[in-house]
Amino acid sequence: MSAAPLTAKQARRQAYVAKLERCLTEYKKIVLVSVDNVRSFQIAQIRRLLRGKAELLAGKNTIIKRVINQLNDDKLKKLLPYIKLNVGFVFTNGDTSAILKAFKKTKRKAAAKAGIIAPTDVVIEPMLTQSGPDQHGFYAALGIDTKINKGKIEIVNPVNLIKKGDVVTPSHATLLQKLEIDPFFYSMSALNLYDDGEIYDAAILEIDDSVMEAKWNTGLEAFVSLALGTNFPCLPAIPHIFMDTAKAFVGAGVEADITEIPLVKRVKEILADPSKFAVAVPAAAAAAAPAAEPAKKEESDDDEIVGAGGMFGGDSSSSEEESSSD
Repeated sequence: MSAAPLTAKQARRQAYVAKLERCLTEYKKIVLVSVDNVRSFQIAQIRRLLRGKAELLAGKNTIIKRVINQLNDDKLKKLLPYIKLNVGFVFTNGDTSAILKAFKKTKRKAAAKAGIIAPTDVVIEPMLTQSGPDQHGFYAALGIDTKINKGKIEIVNPVNLIKKGDVVTPSHATLLQKLEIDPFFYSMSALNLYDDGEIYDAAILEIDDSVMEAKWNTGLEAFVSLALGTNFPCLPAIPHIFMDTAKAFVGAGVEADITEIPLVKRVKEILADPSKFAVAVPAAAAAAAPAAEPAKKEESDDDEIVGAGGMFGGDSSSSEEESSSD
């Protein structure tokens, strides 16, 4: 006897379970997300933005837990305590930054409805409302300082109406509706990251390549400083070691009065007569740009610094000018 055909509801559930099983076994990363106050069109937008990068799946928590238990995977079972309330899953094997970008792009403005938990503080700035004087008692009941201006109620001071985490009351919702203020923004928000058996807080998702690069550079600078301070040779410290060695070499040559080395000879000449070098630089600048404005005399100090850099492989124009003056 053949089995009875599946109803439409049973077929959808069967397809959902099959897709969930595939995602749980195929992907190593899962972003657990809150879908509170998220509309169906936002979910469709997120799916479109993540196409080819990740898969979004939500459903009844009881079904999700049952599928995970049936797979009998100890790593996946770590997800069970986090499957509660209105939660969804975003599966990926790639960079999770695209997921957060999709959430931000689909954020929408929303009114404050009575009974919901405020996701942010709500502050009303001083403003002239469209309410008539007969509404004065309503504002007074909410502790809002007002005055009558041109036949309308004017809020005279900033009002901290709702705090984050508080329940929006009917009076709050009515007031915001009167003022035509939609104070909240809703989109999917990351709760946790599952990565091949490990569960992390959602804050780790904010660490992108730029943050990692900055952390790496800071650590590298500290490492190089330590290596130089302890005379420990390592690859990142080599440029600094070469520079310090060159400075020490030139210093020793100057101290020992060794004039056979051109670089040492030049440094000795500069030390013996710094004014000679200072005069040579403006002359070189004038030769290179005869049409330059004469009003930039104060820039000569900067030019001298650039010329001095030529001693160690930088701009050699000052050297040529100086040698010609000899």
